[in-house]
Amino acid sequence: MAEHHELYRRARYYDIVFERDVSREVDFITAVCERQLGRTPMTVLDVASGPAYHAREFGRRGARAYAIDVRPEMLDLARERAAGVAVNLRTLTADMRLFRLPERVDAAFTLFDGIDCLLTNAELVAHLRAVAANLQPHGVYVVELTHPRDCSQRDYGKFVYKGERDGCRVVIDWATNHPVADPLTQVVDVDVVMHVRESDGSEYEFHDRARERFVGTQELVALGDLSGVLRVVGWYGDFRVDQPFDNTAGARRMIVVLERYEREEALRTSSFVSSTLRVGRSAKHGYGLFAQEPIAAGEVLVVWSGAVMRADELLGLDAERRGRALQVEEDLHLLAEPEDADFVNHSCDPNAGLSGQVALKALRPISVGEEVCYDYAMSEGNCDVDPAFECRCGAVACRGRITGNDWQRGDLQARYATFFSPYLQRRLARSLPAPST
Repeated sequence: MAEHHELYRRARYYDIVFERDVSREVDFITAVCERQLGRTPMTVLDVASGPAYHAREFGRRGARAYAIDVRPEMLDLARERAAGVAVNLRTLTADMRLFRLPERVDAAFTLFDGIDCLLTNAELVAHLRAVAANLQPHGVYVVELTHPRDCSQRDYGKFVYKGERDGCRVVIDWATNHPVADPLTQVVDVDVVMHVRESDGSEYEFHDRARERFVGTQELVALGDLSGVLRVVGWYGDFRVDQPFDNTAGARRMIVVLERYEREEALRTSSFVSSTLRVGRSAKHGYGLFAQEPIAAGEVLVVWSGAVMRADELLGLDAERRGRALQVEEDLHLLAEPEDADFVNHSCDPNAGLSGQVALKALRPISVGEEVCYDYAMSEGNCDVDPAFECRCGAVACRGRITGNDWQRGDLQARYATFFSPYLQRRLARSLPAPST
């Protein structure tokens, strides 16, 4: 593990440059946790925290906040600032590859390229496992890195950071040596110079060099899988849940969201979602699944999995959890923990339909950027569990109000004859008149 120790041990100067309002970034982490966990995080961990700007903001909002860093000077400053505003911050001077908190947390995060000091796959996997060991089941880990467009093995770029406080001016020149990465290891040697001019006119210059590694998107997915305890569940291009990670101007960063899981649990409850789909903002439904590339008719899009529950068991749950369940038999429903497969929304003019009890296939070719939807009449037939709701699909033939009895409509029976769930097809077969002899 490589660190810019000459830079980071000068916590006061670092703080003059980088102290800022992080409320928008904390809002984003909170929103991601609410999506994955279904609730606001109450315990958080700031990894490679520096002065712990984000942990302190979470603490100000009432969360129990932890911060770990390899430099005690950074944590001394963090505690001093937290005490000044009566924020309860717990700190630990520790190696990010091996540490233990007194409790498991709901969410962890490392920001501003905090993992680039981990130079090998073994170090990265050790780090991921250490983080996972301190997360609650389904806890979230958010990692922020520079967008590869702005800093890559071929073109590292040059970055200058400036700040001034109480007459002291600090300038940090990053990558003054025009570094080039080793193509075999993806590791680069980076020179940094810190220029300081104190309020009394005295000037100082500090030089530092450390090694950094470039980690790509596919590597992060593979290393998460290799860890056996974390998996990638989302990508973002900025601290906004509506900004995808792409090559548009709005995508300024590379932010990956990982979730803690147990391998046996994942095999039991995780649904399959095609790699052609991604969760995104939906103007009609809040969030939905969108095609990232052209999809052919008949292609499998989702295969739902989860725990099988009776209707009376489902009725004992809150409305949010009931709303994520999929009816698969007369008195049986499928429910998993929050996952991407939950974001398949209803449409009265669907582009997808059921194939059997739990598979969703494309009814027609689906274009890039199109939201994947199916008609809930294909699967739902229990009005007690599935209360009626006002439809906002915007289709020309929108029914306006969706109920658990819609499968009984003759127009839908004719349209979806082979796309109803098998238990509904059996209902329909029983209601048909016997053939004449």
